Amino acid sequence: MDISLIKRQKALLTAVVFGLGLLYLRNIPLLYLYQIILLVSVILLLSIWFLQFDLKWTEYFRLLTPIGLYTVISYVRFLPLTGVIQWVALGAFVVGLYILILAINIMNVSTVRTVPLRRAALSTLFFIGIALFFIFGLQTINAGWGMNVNLFLYWVLLSLFGLSYLSLSNNRMSWIEGLLFSFISLKFEIMINFWPASWIIAAGALVGWNFIMLGIFQHHIERNLKSSILREYLVIGLLLLAAFIGL
Repeated sequence: MDISLIKRQKALLTAVVFGLGLLYLRNIPLLYLYQIILLVSVILLLSIWFLQFDLKWTEYFRLLTPIGLYTVISYVRFLPLTGVIQWVALGAFVVGLYILILAINIMNVSTVRTVPLRRAALSTLFFIGIALFFIFGLQTINAGWGMNVNLFLYWVLLSLFGLSYLSLSNNRMSWIEGLLFSFISLKFEIMINFWPASWIIAAGALVGWNFIMLGIFQHHIERNLKSSILREYLVIGLLLLAAFIGL
């Protein structure tokens, strides 16, 4: 699909504003929560301006939830960084948001006409989600073992991402399927507390298991869940389990 120059410019402007917000918002004398609310509000408003579609509230949820979650998690992870790492992370987060917005635009247009890049856009959203929740999981698990506020927040944000992703992959998704994914995800969050693996391995296993389930649910909703696909997911899940328990 050919994305117009104006669309690309709007996406770039949104990403640049996001980068400036990461750099300078923490210097504004506002409470931490208010800083996040302000940044998310600005980015979501720019995203709505970018999409320029007459959307229903359910479509706003599907399309804007990944962008909002990306903004929140990026800001939380960027805040403690300093020096060269700060600038590397800034560039990665800005480029990531730019790619994410273009992918969301493709998913948006695909609801009204056939778009060749729809599958690529959905895969982009999937892998951005993996990267995002892995770096968020590093901070969450490193904060300490136990069902704490950080782990609960991780579960809430991941559940929202899962609901949005599944609804974008296919309109046939029911809320029961979304809630079932959220319930299974909660089980994974509880399970990691019963084995003292290193926090890097635990973060990798946690995001891996959750996104394996997300992939299985996606194929189920799209009515193409084959035994070969299940075997591939099972092998990856078992490898993560072996790494998690130290085999």
